[in-house]
Amino acid sequence: VTDKPKTENLVALWRDHSVFIPIASPEYLNRFGRPEHPADLAAHTGFCYTGPVREPAAFLEKDGKRAYFTWKRRITVSDILAVKNAVLEGYGCAVDMPIVHCYREIEEGKLVPILGGWRVPTRDLFAVTTEEKYGLKRIRTFLDWYVPRSVTAGRLRDRTIAERIGLLI
Repeated sequence: VTDKPKTENLVALWRDHSVFIPIASPEYLNRFGRPEHPADLAAHTGFCYTGPVREPAAFLEKDGKRAYFTWKRRITVSDILAVKNAVLEGYGCAVDMPIVHCYREIEEGKLVPILGGWRVPTRDLFAVTTEEKYGLKRIRTFLDWYVPRSVTAGRLRDRTIAERIGLLI
């Protein structure tokens, strides 16, 4: 799950983080221009993920600064891949696309990072179970196996993305 649950009686084990990147297609940027600062988004259409794990982004951060923004038109969608497809088709841009869902398209030139380093803050990801189930040997054994592998895979993914598309994660 995204972010550590506040519910009691849960065991939450940190397993990775989710890095978000603001993106648009080259076609969209050719038609509507490239937003460089969050304030520029007021002239753009934004596709925003909303769902049980997170709300649409309200602000971006860069170098310790926070900037709130608005869209000219905001379209909320509960399927992150539908957001990506809409952006790929040039219907708008997105500021909260998890990099794991778009780094290949960035590498291929189908999507372009925008906003000059302004990003939605990174969010922690957790493997979660109830205290009762964590007491079961098979659940604990699985999590003891899964969590370190998830951490290692995440670090490798970040290093690979940084090398392939030149973005520091």
